[in-house]
Amino acid sequence: ILAIFILVTGVYFSSLISEFKNSKADSPEQFSYIVRTVSDSLQKSSNDKNKFINSILECIKSINSISSLTVKGKNALIFSFPADTTKASSIPFSITKSTVIYDSSYNAYTLTVTLCLLKASSIYKKGLIALGCIVFGIIICLFYLSSNAYKNINEDIDVIQETEIEEEVVAEEPEEAEETFEEIKKVIN
Repeated sequence: ILAIFILVTGVYFSSLISEFKNSKADSPEQFSYIVRTVSDSLQKSSNDKNKFINSILECIKSINSISSLTVKGKNALIFSFPADTTKASSIPFSITKSTVIYDSSYNAYTLTVTLCLLKASSIYKKGLIALGCIVFGIIICLFYLSSNAYKNINEDIDVIQETEIEEEVVAEEPEEAEETFEEIKKVIN
């Protein structure tokens, strides 16, 4: 049971570490894609705010590891996903990057993106699979141990029965010896 636990736990943590490393390696590409998309939409639709917001929302849908995205102008917040970004920036296993982008009129905006490198849903799913494997292994071990215990009980019963038979034979031998002794006495007399 301990070996199953150690094996499953090792596989669980190694898969999480692997996912974290892959997400970290992909984050520069994802950040570049987000910067290009937001910059292009800002330049193309600087006058149409709804078109700008829709293009950013499409970008967010296409990259599911975005935990927060903000676009700030000189004086105001232009776009924020989610509405309260303080919670999103405190997510463990995330990386935050900022850059300056420009619209068609060369106005500067600050783009800040937080990418989640290890999602809670991934941790949960892999943990659930690991738990299932551990429970399955424990059930198999208990089944094996109970079947061996049943075999051992049957073997013990057979040994006890054989011991009882041998005790009966040993108990009969002295009587036979006395009868034989009596017979020998009669023959001699």
